[in-house]
Amino acid sequence: MNPGAPAVAPTGTAMPAAAVRWVALGDSFTAGVAPGERTWTTIVAEQLAMRRPTSLLNLARIGARTSEVEREQLPRISSADPTLITLICGANDIVRSVRPDLGLIAADLERLLATTRGGFPEADLLTATYPAIGSEALRQRTRRRIRDGISVLNSTIRKLAPQHGAHCVELADHPGQGDVDNYAEDGIHPSPAGHRAAAEALGSAIERLLTDHDQREETR
Repeated sequence: MNPGAPAVAPTGTAMPAAAVRWVALGDSFTAGVAPGERTWTTIVAEQLAMRRPTSLLNLARIGARTSEVEREQLPRISSADPTLITLICGANDIVRSVRPDLGLIAADLERLLATTRGGFPEADLLTATYPAIGSEALRQRTRRRIRDGISVLNSTIRKLAPQHGAHCVELADHPGQGDVDNYAEDGIHPSPAGHRAAAEALGSAIERLLTDHDQREETR
């Protein structure tokens, strides 16, 4: 969305906040699983647009693994000249593998963060940990494999994010992660309520990043 050029502020008031050009990378958590789904990115973009000119380019794809985000999504963002990049991925590396290579996943994620930060050093970069899966339909062994893998992935995300200048939002500790209403029927993807909860947590973090960015620009 792009509401257009910012209006001139009345005399004696602050100028409008700077425009945000947001590119979202990742998997179905960011892309959604159905056409027209109202995801957390849609909600946050609408909220941002009430306060500043906002554009959103959502390149996330259902089923994308970390290496695919780097290979297929990252090369497409240069033309957008992003001021904000959200990058949440890694879960499919766990869920879609019977024996996930956690070392390889960590290496792929580190390379992706490093390449993103190196290519866009002025952009705000945000990532997040994943909440626990909510499905009771999975076999116990499968649930344990996914649970343990996501736990290691979240530790990796926490470790790598500050090394590459990325802000990490803790969805793993979100109080709503145990609420079945926040999960779709598969127990893995967010429901509409889950997307609203994610939008609240991620939107607050994005607002803080953008406010800090505005303040830094004012002091230059």
